[in-house]
This record gives sequence, structure tokens and C-alpha cells, in this order.
Amino acid sequence: MNYWKIILGIIIVHSGILFSCRQSEFEFSCDPVIVAFVLENREELSKVTVSAFADYELPLRKAVYNSWDARKKRGVWIDKIQHIISSGSFTEPEILHLRKLAGHIYEYEDYFLESRIQEERASRDRFAEG
Repeated sequence: MNYWKIILGIIIVHSGILFSCRQSEFEFSCDPVIVAFVLENREELSKVTVSAFADYELPLRKAVYNSWDARKKRGVWIDKIQHIISSGSFTEPEILHLRKLAGHIYEYEDYFLESRIQEERASRDRFAEG
């Protein structure tokens, strides 16, 4: 499998999660039933493993992901990349690239903080303006 497809998939899923709908600080989905479930089970959901998380239906998975703090999101992405690497489906250059991505995420503790995301967007906008 081409690692570019995986990276593109990760970007698409992450973008979908970020832009699926506009929520307040305590709403994690556009579905009020899912919001209520996440709020009611927030502590348990903050401890869910990557493999258990993957078993959830997509709308619930999005809401759970949105409910996590930046540290949990960072840990899950690192675990997910390590799981992908351990599948043995990649060439050595692809594995090196995935390890580099995991290292980049690991290096920045604030990788998934909203302030960092906004800073990155502003930086891209300034770059695009020329």
C-alpha cells in the first residue's frame, strides 16, 4: 500500500472531524443524542484504546475524538502510526517516513491545541498571500 494514500486518508479524516459542523465548547457532534452520550461517558471515553475507538461508528468516533484534549489526541495519533508501522505492510522508506511523522507529532506537545492549529492556519494564509 502506498503510504501517500494513508497520509491522504489521515488528512481527510482529520479535516472531516475538524469541519463537520460548528459546535460549542461542550458539543462534540451535531447530533444531540451523541452529544449527550459523550458528555455522560466522557471520563470512560477519555481512556478508550485505539483499537476500541476504531470499532465505533463514524459519527460517534468523530464526537469522541472531538471530546479529547490535545494530549489524548496526540497520544492516539502516535499509537495509530505505530500500529500502522507494525502491520508490516510497508517498505523501509515508507516506514521511515511514518516514523518521521510520529516523531514530529511526539516532538510538539501542543500539536493538537486549538491555538497551535489556528497559528498553523494563519501561517498558511500568510504564505498563500505571498
